[in-house]
Amino acid sequence: MTARALALAVAVALAPVAQAQQDDGVARPNLLAAMGLLDSEEATVRHPQYPDFAISVPSSDEVTAERLDVPQNEEDVIASWEFRTGEGAVVETLTLTVARIDLAEPVLRQFAMANLLVLRSYAEIARRFPGARLIAFGPVEREDGLSAVQTVGNFETGDGRALVFRHVGLMAEGREQALVAIVNIDPERMPVRSDDDLVDTFAGRALESLRLVEEDGAPPAE
Repeated sequence: MTARALALAVAVALAPVAQAQQDDGVARPNLLAAMGLLDSEEATVRHPQYPDFAISVPSSDEVTAERLDVPQNEEDVIASWEFRTGEGAVVETLTLTVARIDLAEPVLRQFAMANLLVLRSYAEIARRFPGARLIAFGPVEREDGLSAVQTVGNFETGDGRALVFRHVGLMAEGREQALVAIVNIDPERMPVRSDDDLVDTFAGRALESLRLVEEDGAPPAE
């Protein structure tokens, strides 16, 4: 497969599972930000064997961001958030996990990350939820120097909730250490039909802010 073929594979077709926004849907974060109604909290994501990352986690009057405690037996998980409505309904979840991708040419690393997302991250969803469907995969454009690849699909939980998943692998040039972000979205509260919609979610906006912390200018940790 060529680099062009990988790029073309990212076309997303989520319309069948992204239902029309219901009365309990929430306002999208980009609109809230443009109106000055979006809050954010800066956090530092740390792991003993990985470089520090900074992330800006958004919230609003409708949706609060709660950072969860990481279970001690989850060594690959370094941070996790739930985005909830005032009534306690989960709109999205975001979990940051660690991975390693061998140093190589950028396009080869993208292919390696795509394989990891399909064969490990998606495979885990398919194991837990046999009806899970992988819809698309491919690179993600970023302006911060991090190379990113994503997989997108949907699955149904045991209680019948239809969710969209987005797994994003993030790599820094010259570093084997990588991050994999696991995002789940409730499309009834946050409809997603395209890449633009995937980015314009609370978890998507947080991922857009994710960046390596420079050693001489680390923001304060929580």
